[in-house]
Amino acid sequence: MSVVNALIFSVIIDNIKIVHVLFFIVTLATAFLLGYQYDKLKYVSERDPLTGTRNIRNLHKVFRKLQLKANGGSYKIAVFVIDIDDFKYINDNYDHKTGDQVLQLVADLLMDVFNDRNHVIRWGGDEFIVFQLIKEQGDLEMTLNRLKKELVSLFHAMTVDISLSIGYSLYPQNGENLDELVSTADKYMYQNKKCKNEGYYGQDNGC
Repeated sequence: MSVVNALIFSVIIDNIKIVHVLFFIVTLATAFLLGYQYDKLKYVSERDPLTGTRNIRNLHKVFRKLQLKANGGSYKIAVFVIDIDDFKYINDNYDHKTGDQVLQLVADLLMDVFNDRNHVIRWGGDEFIVFQLIKEQGDLEMTLNRLKKELVSLFHAMTVDISLSIGYSLYPQNGENLDELVSTADKYMYQNKKCKNEGYYGQDNGC
């Protein structure tokens, strides 16, 4: 009888252990799936579905994070407003599929040049806002030169003429808040559009 009771008790204990293990596995799998779905929804809510850049809802969030680093004194924030020239012409004279392809290629170029896809934001339509932490003016010039070089390569690889108009502002020199910085960069971007024939991507000479 003692042997039988011991066997029954052993089976019950083993079953309890199995149930606990199964419960742990199910709980772990459920947590993983819920976490995966949360990350997926978070990614979708923060990204532009066409270009893979951040969407406009993240504009102030990204700036605030960079602002914390810049306020230490060793960095400045360059705020770029970048517009694809004659984008309406591309859509009207080719098709919207080609227009979408141009947007995707320009977005990829910006994310590559600025080395951080989280700092490239599709502002809407054919315009992008990009943030860059810089230490000195030379960093800004290097970025603009690289952007110009990569754009030339993209131009030669496409059957569609692609050019960009670019304006920028610096935090904190040109403003303390993001709206002011974007407004200043946007003004210089439109000014740059008027100087396209000079082939200059800066704005120090009035372009």
